[in-house]
Amino acid sequence: MLNDFYSRLKSGTDIRGVATQGVPGEEVNLTLDVCKKITESFAYWLCEKTDKKVDELCISVGRDSRISGPDIAKTVTNTLAEMGVKVLDCGLASTPSMFMTTVDLECDGAVQITASHHPFNRNGLKFFTRDGGLESEDIEIILLFTQICQESSYNEILPLLDVSDLIHINNMACSRVDVMQKSFDRAMDMYKVMVADMENGELPETSSTKKIIPTDYMSTYCERLKNMIKTEVNAEDYEHPLKGFKIVVDAGNGAGGFYADKVLEPLGADTTGSRYLDPDGMFPNHVPNPENKEAMKSICEAVLESNADMGVIFDTDVDRGGAVDKSGNEINRNRLVACAAAIALEGNEGGTIVTDSITSDGLKEFIEQTLGGKHHRFKRGYKNVINEAIRLNNEGINCPLAIETSGHAAMRENYFLDDGAYLCTKLIIKMAKLSKERKTLEEYLSQLKEAKEETEVRYKITKKDFRSYGESVIEKLNEYALTQDGWTLADDSREGVRVSLDKEHGNGWFLLRLSVHDPIMPLNIESNDEGGVEMILEQVNKFINTCDGLTL
Repeated sequence: MLNDFYSRLKSGTDIRGVATQGVPGEEVNLTLDVCKKITESFAYWLCEKTDKKVDELCISVGRDSRISGPDIAKTVTNTLAEMGVKVLDCGLASTPSMFMTTVDLECDGAVQITASHHPFNRNGLKFFTRDGGLESEDIEIILLFTQICQESSYNEILPLLDVSDLIHINNMACSRVDVMQKSFDRAMDMYKVMVADMENGELPETSSTKKIIPTDYMSTYCERLKNMIKTEVNAEDYEHPLKGFKIVVDAGNGAGGFYADKVLEPLGADTTGSRYLDPDGMFPNHVPNPENKEAMKSICEAVLESNADMGVIFDTDVDRGGAVDKSGNEINRNRLVACAAAIALEGNEGGTIVTDSITSDGLKEFIEQTLGGKHHRFKRGYKNVINEAIRLNNEGINCPLAIETSGHAAMRENYFLDDGAYLCTKLIIKMAKLSKERKTLEEYLSQLKEAKEETEVRYKITKKDFRSYGESVIEKLNEYALTQDGWTLADDSREGVRVSLDKEHGNGWFLLRLSVHDPIMPLNIESNDEGGVEMILEQVNKFINTCDGLTL
């Protein structure tokens, strides 16, 4: 039901698009006018959710360091204020802090302007309520509502328009009514309410003089992190629990520079040698992304050059984090999951750790045999992992952590909010506690078995209906795997096809899955032997070559 334009703006549970010129071949589609319309739709969606009138709402607005951020933030805040919404303008802020405004400041909703780790020319809108980030279905409803309003030109012809005509017009354009009918119905319900309110004169008159309140919530957010460290480390010098430690931060010129001077330094840490703390939306030094090799090389270098005890790195909007130990070894991907799991299982003996599907066999063994927990692999996508952890807890299963190898980590004790600064704070607390016992983070992870080799290969789906074709490939591979010597289908695969291979066939595993959003089938491979990845890839490609809709 979404037309091509709005479909391209939907990115899972976020809205993302090209917000500024500068990259050849990428035309701007997230214009200020589009941002205004989507903001209006979010406000009406929030009215429906909270059962409040639009002028009874309080919404906070923040942004990361992207060059298009200030203009989009101004558009969003002005749009909300003109609708009668009370707006808290939080300025430069992390994404997790914007969710926390719904907790600490009792905002009905929050808007963060960010496109995560994507290039400088892109930006987006991420929405929160007190229940957390919006679901994919919610984003679909907001965009459908925006589309409906635009197609009906409601500013000009709304008083003359019969809603039944609008339903007919939109249904005529729908190619996926069967899949999206429920979302369309909800969007239409919102539209009917808006029509009725306008006819009854119940919508507030627009006014550019409505109050927008500048709000320094980041200081409150930082206080919470500092108090966590003070309480849990419980040092003799209570106010300075990090005195004597050297911790460097790489913010990649994103929004995470605050962590060095507003969290670590006041607690006594020496942050000399930190890199790229100043916000710069062109990201001149490296992509702010803990999964990026250049970014991780940068923080590793910073640790070794500064002789630091630890290094931490964030993505642009600080909802993901990574770390480096004092020897310059990355605490990232499987190592990060292992460390976070060990911390989360303290006081949650036998608890379940939910991860994405591409975590290693060695990690599963570490969680279940070394830590005594349970490992529950699930679908890729941080929201998928978080929702699965929430589901398990609702069923009475003790699940304290949901974490993706990308660095999205959400702890139950923190509202299942994926927060890179919170994760790194927990790692720093553990480092400080281990130091009292004359131990290190390296020792903490010493029993984690790591693969000798790993790789990811991405196959493009050339068929028009890429999702159904990808699903058919997965079904065929399941059948194919049963016929292959040395192959064993995983008994805990909840996404794609995961196969373990014995020593004669590569001594490792592979996972072929369908991308969450794109016509891509990623293939992840790990092996415990040198040359094992190539051996496994050769075997998988024998199957891939039978699929006429896949190409590298």
